[in-house]
Amino acid sequence: MGRTERIFRLVGLLRKAKRLQFSEMRDRMNVSPATLKRDLKYLRETLGTPVHYDAFDRTYRVSDPSSRPHHEIPSVWFSEAELYSLHLAQQLLKEIDPQERLAPNLKSVVHRIETLLAPSGSANALVSRIKFRLPGKHPLDATGFASVTSALARRNQLSIRYLTPSRPASSVVSPQRLVFLQEWWYLDAWCHDAQAMRRFKLHELESAVCLDEAALDVSPQDLDEV
Repeated sequence: MGRTERIFRLVGLLRKAKRLQFSEMRDRMNVSPATLKRDLKYLRETLGTPVHYDAFDRTYRVSDPSSRPHHEIPSVWFSEAELYSLHLAQQLLKEIDPQERLAPNLKSVVHRIETLLAPSGSANALVSRIKFRLPGKHPLDATGFASVTSALARRNQLSIRYLTPSRPASSVVSPQRLVFLQEWWYLDAWCHDAQAMRRFKLHELESAVCLDEAALDVSPQDLDEV
């Protein structure tokens, strides 16, 4: 049994039984004492799960969601302040990327956060009092932007066609990172034709096609020199 499966099973046991002694968990999980100790530590310190030990009856339990200021998002526990921070970070990203092409599925996550914060009634009130504005920001409407982000995530090469002062040009590149600089989006990429790093303006891309070939990785030091 892998760690992920054990963690989900352990949390399920604690929720179902409410209180369990160490020996009961060990027997039901069929693991060694050392493994169970590591899993309990992982739940507390890495996932932030509120697992408490009652020294009086020597049992473990997970705090009742109705009696604690934490919320759960798929096996990860967040404090209310952390959820507010996530909400505000999404508002900043929305200002930079109003068409939501960078994180198209983030809206559903934000909806979950707003639902979790709804009982306090202050989530939208706080956001309405903090505004992010970028004067001179240009709309992102470059063709093939989805291909660029997909290639970045998959670490694949891109075939791009872009505008130059004299005429359109084509290149095969290994995308390294997206950069938002002075109200414009840029793609830092290794140009296989020039054998050098180049910075391309996304609004000047006419097309971008994700290829099957693996992208070449460039060192952080070389990236910072672009």
